[in-house]
Amino acid sequence: MVKKPNEETKNKTDSKKSVPNRYFILGVIGLIIVLVIIFFSIEMLSKNSVKTGDIVQVDYVGYLEDGKIFDTSIKEIGEKGLLNKEAYSPLEFQVGKGNMIPGFEKAIVGLQNGEKTKVEILPEEAYGAYREDLVLRDNKRELELKKDMNVTKETYKNLFEKDPVLNDVIEMESVPWKLKVKRILNNEVFIENLLSKNEKITIPGTTWESYVKDIKNGVILIRQNPQIENSVAFPTSSGFVRGEVNNVKEDTYDIDTNHPLAGKKLIFEITLLNIKREN
Repeated sequence: MVKKPNEETKNKTDSKKSVPNRYFILGVIGLIIVLVIIFFSIEMLSKNSVKTGDIVQVDYVGYLEDGKIFDTSIKEIGEKGLLNKEAYSPLEFQVGKGNMIPGFEKAIVGLQNGEKTKVEILPEEAYGAYREDLVLRDNKRELELKKDMNVTKETYKNLFEKDPVLNDVIEMESVPWKLKVKRILNNEVFIENLLSKNEKITIPGTTWESYVKDIKNGVILIRQNPQIENSVAFPTSSGFVRGEVNNVKEDTYDIDTNHPLAGKKLIFEITLLNIKREN
């Protein structure tokens, strides 16, 4: 026959059972506290790190795989790298606006003030692949220009903001030599390009020297002297195109309109200096 436990025995048994229950409850409470701390820590870190839409200031050094520095915001490093840069200052931009190369923006997201990062950016996340079709080949070194040209009186007035006057010597910002009103006939204005043989000029959009090789039969022959790495800019239907001379022959030259860093892997060392965020 099993004896019924007396009251004292029952209390001892209940006391022993309550001990593990108490530890279990304390453990659960402790776990909840830890999770709350982790949650708020993550929340605080998230608030203090860069997000899309933030305006940030960064210092950076950009270099190629061979170690050559191509850009930096830090004066001491730029001068050591012999960069041809007029001023140095931290870079400021809004993340997500698309004003920076994609790989650079992605490297900024998640950083906190004072944090540094080093990132390698492939061409597809930088300035794209190098494209042969963007090399303008076989541009003529010798150009022909008519000694005289004619425009309507209306066009003349739009160009020079005044009415034509016979024998008037005029200048135009986009033309690096003087012009002369040679004749006015009915609605036509005849203008002479005032150039002389062997005169040195710089053709608009170029950075190299050219000269007047010959003038005959109403035609001015201009000879260009481009050099490798000379820059050039010219207007197109989609805006100005900039390029660099990458090949020069006796009668022709090529212009590379690819970005100078196209097709190259870029390496950046970045330091986040400040985050500006609208409340």
